Amino acid sequence: MSLRLQILSPSSCRLRWRHRLRALAGSLLLVSGTACALAGNDPAAAVVAEAPCGVPTGLLQHNPPLRNVAKALNGKRLKVLVWGTRSTAGAGTSGTDQAYPAHLRARLAERYPGVALEVEVLSQPGQTATQMVRGLQPEVIARKPDLVVWQTGSADAVRNTSLQEFGRAVSRALKTLRGRNIDVMLMDMQYGPYSDLLANFRPYRGYLWWASRQEDVALLPRYQIMELWEEQGRFDLGTEDRKLQRVNADAIHACLGDLLGWMVIDATERAAGPTDDQR
Repeated sequence: MSLRLQILSPSSCRLRWRHRLRALAGSLLLVSGTACALAGNDPAAAVVAEAPCGVPTGLLQHNPPLRNVAKALNGKRLKVLVWGTRSTAGAGTSGTDQAYPAHLRARLAERYPGVALEVEVLSQPGQTATQMVRGLQPEVIARKPDLVVWQTGSADAVRNTSLQEFGRAVSRALKTLRGRNIDVMLMDMQYGPYSDLLANFRPYRGYLWWASRQEDVALLPRYQIMELWEEQGRFDLGTEDRKLQRVNADAIHACLGDLLGWMVIDATERAAGPTDDQR
């Protein structure tokens, strides 16, 4: 099992965090139901009744089968490329081992023991979707992933990129990756209490939602999920306490990794279909 991290400039388990949060956050309620029960040891069994971290499954209902991932797992291997901006590399957390790609890898390794599993991180801070897609062949396709988790939209919103340009880049990437038999899952930007002061994220979130349906790929609506968590009082995202900021970031990334793992496992095992015993 391996986790590799690569950070490119614009020019170019779960147990561990639970214990840390309890020690640092005291009585702060951070997460509810951070793990979900798996149904038996059969890789094709039903995965979970509900998503981890108290996220309504209705927010994750568009999760098409990952047929290329299922095929790779049949060969006892899987390569996942997490492609995004600063948060992909764990910005704000206590380290890259607390970033959501590390938790995603842990979740997949737990579910699929014996599989040659690689989760690689390609972080391109500050790049718009158009800039990211310019390197699609040499930076993404050349790595030969079975699954790409693509987090985008933040830089476009901050820079007020035209929605037409953003849409062209997203659609081109999705069509190209799927045409190369690479499964894709989208993730939108982070939410913060002052997000609306920084940029108008709504059009870009809306386009990612639309594109996920048009191209039939999954979308993890990170912005909406984090907004829900703050409304429920799970996290104080407006705190100026640096220690608590880091505690929050670690917990949020752990949940995001768990959620991605849940979605990947669910979509993969639906693609694999039922076993003979289940028919």
